[in-house]
Amino acid sequence: MPETASTLHDASCSKSIVSSTLEGDSVEKRCENREKAGVCKKSKDVRDSNGRFDSSPYPYGNYRNYYSFRGVVDRDQRLDVLLPHLGLKHRRSVLDIGCCSGQVTHQVWDLVSDAAPAPGTVLGIDIDSDLIDDAVAAGGSRMAPGDVMPVGELSFMTANIADPDVALPGTFDVILLFSVSKWIHVNFGDDGLRRTFKKIADMLAPDGIFVIEPQTWKQYKRLFHDTHKEHKRAIKLKPDQFPAHLKTLGLDEIAHIQPTDGSQFKRDIFVFTKHA
Repeated sequence: MPETASTLHDASCSKSIVSSTLEGDSVEKRCENREKAGVCKKSKDVRDSNGRFDSSPYPYGNYRNYYSFRGVVDRDQRLDVLLPHLGLKHRRSVLDIGCCSGQVTHQVWDLVSDAAPAPGTVLGIDIDSDLIDDAVAAGGSRMAPGDVMPVGELSFMTANIADPDVALPGTFDVILLFSVSKWIHVNFGDDGLRRTFKKIADMLAPDGIFVIEPQTWKQYKRLFHDTHKEHKRAIKLKPDQFPAHLKTLGLDEIAHIQPTDGSQFKRDIFVFTKHA
């Protein structure tokens, strides 16, 4: 049975616990660069006539400064509760799918860099090239599909993980899919999501860790685009069936983490491993 954790606890700024460097800059300097790039700033919300947040301009969930909107300013609480499962001292390569403007990806890079003296490798990908521009501006190199994955670097790439013609370089010890599954699902249907899960299983190294934070079926309710509504009507693979489907791909659930009142994020997180 998977282990269950009940709390996403409060976390302090990562500046005080991370001493790694990126392109010669201190952590404080990198944080300053991220703020200048707009990664840590709040953008103006788009509201509908009833005053509710309007997601219609963001068909892929590609919100500018998504994590600031969610109240994450410094350290993402999910990383703290996930650290015991990630094993970054020996799992040295990480893929962050749907990385937005790279705020969490940069934090993962800090953790990987700090975990051991050997260089780690982190890649963040997003379908929105403007968000990738923001991520690169805050620190890191830019990759294109087909490039060789640089070892010991933080990189970002504009890529659609659901596209059957897009192949990512190599394998990864840890793959993160935070609050992205719904957007893959409503844009590319069951086929696109199944294809994404298959790619993840194939890219994950033996003994690797896959983390997914899926939106619940209830959170598929407010859809603005005809494509989203059409795909929703045809969906057979519901979010509560994801663990069983992932098991057919060779991924076993090892932890189910549930948030509590007061946490930044309100969704369950599931951790899977790929046995050797």
